[in-house]
Amino acid sequence: EGPPDRVRRGHEARIDNVHGFPVFTLWPSGPGVQEPRRSPVHLHGCADVRGVVPWHWRFVVPLADALGARAVLPAYPLAPEFTVEDSFEEMVRLVEEVAADSPDGYVLAGDSAGGGYALAVAQALRDRGARPPDRLVLLAPWVDLTGSAPGTREAAARDPWLSYDHLAVYASFWAGSADLAVLAHPRVRPG
Repeated sequence: EGPPDRVRRGHEARIDNVHGFPVFTLWPSGPGVQEPRRSPVHLHGCADVRGVVPWHWRFVVPLADALGARAVLPAYPLAPEFTVEDSFEEMVRLVEEVAADSPDGYVLAGDSAGGGYALAVAQALRDRGARPPDRLVLLAPWVDLTGSAPGTREAAARDPWLSYDHLAVYASFWAGSADLAVLAHPRVRPG
Protein backbone atom coordinates (compact mmCIF):
# COMPACT_ATOMS: atom_id res chain seq x y z
CA GLU A 1 0.00 0.00 0.00
CA GLY A 2 1.32 3.40 -0.94
CA PRO A 3 1.86 6.34 1.36
CA PRO A 4 -1.25 7.83 2.98
CA ASP A 5 -2.33 11.26 1.73
CA ARG A 6 -1.21 13.03 4.91
CA VAL A 7 2.32 11.62 4.49
CA ARG A 8 2.41 12.25 0.75
CA ARG A 9 1.37 15.90 1.21
CA GLY A 10 4.38 18.20 0.81
CA HIS A 11 6.51 15.46 -0.76
CA GLU A 12 7.68 14.37 -4.13
CA ALA A 13 6.97 10.68 -4.59
CA ARG A 14 8.39 8.13 -6.98
CA ILE A 15 7.31 4.52 -7.38
CA ASP A 16 9.61 2.09 -9.17
CA ASN A 17 9.01 -1.57 -9.96
CA VAL A 18 12.39 -2.39 -11.48
CA HIS A 19 13.14 -5.10 -8.90
CA GLY A 20 9.87 -6.97 -9.28
CA PHE A 21 8.21 -5.23 -6.33
CA PRO A 22 7.14 -1.64 -5.71
CA VAL A 23 9.73 0.68 -4.19
CA PHE A 24 8.41 3.98 -2.85
CA THR A 25 10.75 6.97 -2.53
CA LEU A 26 9.60 10.22 -0.92
CA TRP A 27 11.37 13.53 -0.21
CA PRO A 28 10.18 17.04 0.67
CA SER A 29 8.91 19.12 -2.23
CA GLY A 30 9.02 22.85 -2.74
CA PRO A 31 10.64 25.58 -4.79
CA GLY A 32 14.33 24.88 -5.25
CA VAL A 33 14.23 21.60 -3.31
CA GLN A 34 16.28 18.89 -4.96
CA GLU A 35 16.16 15.18 -4.32
CA PRO A 36 18.39 14.51 -1.27
CA ARG A 37 21.76 12.81 -1.61
CA ARG A 38 21.28 10.45 1.33
CA SER A 39 18.68 7.84 2.12
CA PRO A 40 17.28 5.59 4.79
CA VAL A 41 16.01 2.32 3.32
CA HIS A 42 13.40 0.85 5.65
CA LEU A 43 12.28 -2.79 5.42
CA HIS A 44 8.87 -3.08 7.04
CA GLY A 45 7.88 -5.65 9.61
CA CYS A 46 4.57 -7.48 10.06
CA ALA A 47 5.98 -11.04 10.15
CA ASP A 48 6.61 -11.06 6.38
CA VAL A 49 2.88 -11.65 5.82
CA ARG A 50 1.54 -8.08 5.76
CA GLY A 51 2.68 -5.10 3.74
CA VAL A 52 3.62 -1.56 4.65
CA VAL A 53 1.10 -0.12 7.12
CA PRO A 54 0.44 3.55 7.95
CA TRP A 55 2.71 3.33 11.03
CA HIS A 56 5.72 2.61 8.81
CA TRP A 57 5.03 5.72 6.72
CA ARG A 58 4.44 7.92 9.78
CA PHE A 59 7.75 6.75 11.25
CA VAL A 60 10.09 6.69 8.25
CA VAL A 61 9.08 9.75 6.21
CA PRO A 62 9.26 12.32 9.06
CA LEU A 63 12.56 10.77 10.17
CA ALA A 64 13.97 11.12 6.65
CA ASP A 65 12.66 14.70 6.48
CA ALA A 66 14.40 15.55 9.75
CA LEU A 67 17.64 14.12 8.37
CA GLY A 68 17.36 15.92 5.05
CA ALA A 69 17.14 12.56 3.32
CA ARG A 70 14.76 10.71 1.03
CA ALA A 71 12.75 7.82 2.46
CA VAL A 72 12.92 4.52 0.56
CA LEU A 73 10.35 1.83 1.43
CA PRO A 74 10.32 -1.35 -0.65
CA ALA A 75 7.05 -3.31 -0.64
CA TYR A 76 8.70 -6.69 -1.04
CA PRO A 77 6.70 -9.85 -1.89
CA LEU A 78 5.04 -11.46 1.12
CA ALA A 79 4.47 -14.91 2.52
CA PRO A 80 2.73 -17.30 2.19
CA GLU A 81 2.62 -16.72 -1.59
CA PHE A 82 6.33 -15.86 -1.68
CA THR A 83 9.45 -16.80 0.25
CA VAL A 84 12.64 -14.91 1.01
CA GLU A 85 14.14 -16.43 -2.14
CA ASP A 86 11.67 -14.49 -4.27
CA SER A 87 13.08 -11.10 -3.25
CA PHE A 88 16.45 -11.49 -1.54
CA GLU A 89 18.79 -10.96 -4.51
CA GLU A 90 16.70 -8.07 -5.80
CA MET A 91 16.61 -6.51 -2.32
CA VAL A 92 20.40 -6.64 -2.16
CA ARG A 93 20.58 -5.05 -5.64
CA LEU A 94 18.11 -2.35 -4.60
CA VAL A 95 20.20 -1.45 -1.55
CA GLU A 96 23.36 -1.39 -3.69
CA GLU A 97 21.62 1.03 -6.09
CA VAL A 98 20.44 3.25 -3.23
CA ALA A 99 24.00 3.25 -1.86
CA ALA A 100 25.38 4.32 -5.26
CA ASP A 101 22.74 7.07 -5.51
CA SER A 102 23.38 8.34 -1.96
CA PRO A 103 26.82 9.97 -1.99
CA ASP A 104 26.14 11.55 1.40
CA GLY A 105 25.37 8.18 2.98
CA TYR A 106 22.60 5.69 3.51
CA VAL A 107 21.02 3.85 6.41
CA LEU A 108 19.56 0.37 6.26
CA ALA A 109 16.74 -0.05 8.77
CA GLY A 110 13.91 -2.38 9.59
CA ASP A 111 11.41 -3.24 12.27
CA SER A 112 10.44 -6.70 13.51
CA ALA A 113 10.60 -9.10 10.53
CA GLY A 114 11.96 -6.25 8.43
CA GLY A 115 14.72 -5.78 11.00
CA GLY A 116 15.80 -9.38 10.53
CA TYR A 117 15.59 -8.99 6.78
CA ALA A 118 17.67 -5.79 6.92
CA LEU A 119 20.36 -7.59 8.94
CA ALA A 120 20.44 -10.47 6.44
CA VAL A 121 20.79 -7.98 3.57
CA ALA A 122 23.56 -6.10 5.43
CA GLN A 123 25.43 -9.36 5.95
CA ALA A 124 25.08 -10.22 2.25
CA LEU A 125 26.46 -6.79 1.33
CA ARG A 126 29.40 -7.36 3.66
CA ASP A 127 30.07 -10.84 2.28
CA ARG A 128 30.06 -9.48 -1.30
CA GLY A 129 32.38 -6.60 -0.48
CA ALA A 130 29.66 -4.08 -1.36
CA ARG A 131 29.35 -0.66 0.24
CA PRO A 132 27.94 -1.18 3.73
CA PRO A 133 25.30 1.08 5.22
CA ASP A 134 26.60 4.01 7.26
CA ARG A 135 24.22 2.87 9.98
CA LEU A 136 22.14 -0.23 10.57
CA VAL A 137 18.98 0.51 12.60
CA LEU A 138 17.09 -2.56 13.76
CA LEU A 139 13.89 -2.03 15.76
CA ALA A 140 12.97 -5.20 17.69
CA PRO A 141 14.39 -7.35 14.88
CA TRP A 142 13.05 -10.87 14.38
CA VAL A 143 16.31 -12.72 13.78
CA ASP A 144 15.70 -16.22 15.14
CA LEU A 145 13.12 -17.98 13.01
CA THR A 146 13.98 -21.33 14.59
CA GLY A 147 12.67 -20.22 17.98
CA SER A 148 15.65 -21.93 19.58
CA ALA A 149 17.25 -18.96 21.34
CA PRO A 150 17.31 -19.49 25.12
CA GLY A 151 14.26 -18.00 26.81
CA THR A 152 12.18 -17.70 23.63
CA ARG A 153 9.30 -19.91 24.76
CA GLU A 154 9.29 -18.44 28.28
CA ALA A 155 9.14 -14.91 26.88
CA ALA A 156 6.42 -15.95 24.42
CA ALA A 157 4.26 -17.11 27.32
CA ARG A 158 4.36 -13.56 28.75
CA ASP A 159 4.19 -11.63 25.48
CA PRO A 160 0.85 -9.82 25.19
CA TRP A 161 1.44 -8.91 21.54
CA LEU A 162 2.94 -11.82 19.62
CA SER A 163 1.94 -15.47 19.50
CA TYR A 164 4.84 -17.91 19.26
CA ASP A 165 2.66 -20.46 17.46
CA HIS A 166 1.74 -17.91 14.81
CA LEU A 167 5.36 -16.82 14.43
CA ALA A 168 6.46 -20.42 13.83
CA VAL A 169 3.93 -20.70 10.99
CA TYR A 170 4.94 -17.34 9.53
CA ALA A 171 8.61 -18.35 9.74
CA SER A 172 7.95 -21.52 7.75
CA PHE A 173 6.03 -19.51 5.15
CA TRP A 174 8.90 -17.02 4.73
CA ALA A 175 11.56 -19.72 4.64
CA GLY A 176 9.52 -21.99 2.38
CA SER A 177 10.05 -24.81 4.86
CA ALA A 178 9.64 -25.73 8.52
CA ASP A 179 13.01 -27.52 8.44
CA LEU A 180 15.28 -26.05 11.13
CA ALA A 181 18.31 -26.00 8.81
CA VAL A 182 16.38 -23.86 6.31
CA LEU A 183 15.00 -21.60 9.06
CA ALA A 184 18.53 -21.07 10.40
CA HIS A 185 20.05 -20.13 7.04
CA PRO A 186 21.49 -16.58 7.18
CA ARG A 187 19.56 -15.61 4.06
CA VAL A 188 16.28 -16.47 5.79
CA ARG A 189 17.27 -14.66 8.96
CA PRO A 190 20.55 -14.14 10.71
CA GLY A 191 20.40 -15.78 14.13
